[in-house]
Amino acid sequence: MNKLNIFVVLLSTFVFTSCATILNCNSPQITIGGGMKNQRVTIATDKEIAQNVRLPYTISVKSNTIEGKRIKVTAENGSYPDIVLHKKVNPWVFGNIIIGGLIGVAVDFISNKVALPRQTTFMLDPETFEKDEVITEM
Repeated sequence: MNKLNIFVVLLSTFVFTSCATILNCNSPQITIGGGMKNQRVTIATDKEIAQNVRLPYTISVKSNTIEGKRIKVTAENGSYPDIVLHKKVNPWVFGNIIIGGLIGVAVDFISNKVALPRQTTFMLDPETFEKDEVITEM
């Protein structure tokens, strides 16, 4: 086998063996809906902050360590309980075990594409909105 063939085989091994990484190259998207009608909120994740937006709204979270990650939703006069994310195994990892072997799975682990959020849509309940207390002088 000449050097060009070896190079092509090695290159294709690295390019085509990380299914989860290739097919889920973007950060996970979480959609938040519900809340009070026409209420403007600020949504904060570890990746971005969206200020003065109306629900429903879709926001990105970092793909590393999804388990236990919190999303904070606040309004001018209070806040909602934090949204806590939980993970599930990315199904492409299993395809990668069959197709790509150890190299592909290793690439998925290194790129943190092994897990996805278990739930990607959350509805806020207006009943859970906690208003900030206003302290006035006596």
